[in-house]
This record gives sequence, structure tokens and C-alpha cells, in this order.
Amino acid sequence: SYVSSELIDEMDLLEPFGKGNSKPVFADKDIEILYPSLRGNSGRVLGFKLKDKNGFLYNGVYFGDAEGMLEKINENNVRSIIYYPKHDDFRGPDAFQITVDDIL
Repeated sequence: SYVSSELIDEMDLLEPFGKGNSKPVFADKDIEILYPSLRGNSGRVLGFKLKDKNGFLYNGVYFGDAEGMLEKINENNVRSIIYYPKHDDFRGPDAFQITVDDIL
């Protein structure tokens, strides 16, 4: 619930990310993963909603083995996640999404 557009703006000041300046990542537990669906032609993108323990909802996306991750979520949709927030320019200047690196 601490992720906001302002936080993402502050993180943008730390760019460029790369060798020697890793992108900041966060972790949270007991996140409910809702409405997972495969996206894109390649089937390597998984979209979903994330609901934290305070009831906040976020748009989420995972890139990689989307089918394998979908199976994992279907076994248990309350998980710990490792992620980074980023602006979602498609939805507007103040919109953001959670890009998930891993679901544990």
C-alpha cells in the first residue's frame, strides 16, 4: 500500500539502472493474485490484479514462463512476490503497474 506514483517518480531519479546501479526491487507477502490471464501473441506475459492485506488493488504483470507461473498461481493464489513498480504510460501519467520478478 506504500507504492504510489510519487514513489515511482523518486525512484526514476536514481536512473540509469544497470551494472553497478541495480534497479530497486521490493518484496511483500500474503498478496492475493486475482484474475490471472495470459496476454500477448507469444504467451509469455501474464496479467493479473494484486490485492494486498490492506485491500489495495494494483495492476500486475509478469514476463517469462507465463504458463508455468499461471499453474503456480492456480495452486495457491496467495503468495509472496518480488517486484518493482513502474509508470504505466498506456493508462495515463499517474497510472502505474507492478512488474513482478518472481512469485514464491
